[in-house]
Amino acid sequence: DPGVVMNRTNILYRFKIIMIGDDSVGKSSLLYRYKYGGFPKIGNVTVGVDFSDQIVEVEPGVTVQLQIVDTAGHESFW
Repeated sequence: DPGVVMNRTNILYRFKIIMIGDDSVGKSSLLYRYKYGGFPKIGNVTVGVDFSDQIVEVEPGVTVQLQIVDTAGHESFW
């Protein structure tokens, strides 16, 4: 478990993470694993970009917001 979801008003830090790489290497599956604790049963192709916002308490009193951008790997979606 990456942390406990907290109220947005208590956010101490914000980080923007952009996932880039070749197509079909598992960028979306990695994000899915982080969010849900397992891998998707069926792979989905990311078209364009997919955004995810996670709020995590990394240690007592330290809450961070992760703004994660999952990009399509295939050049035709850039």
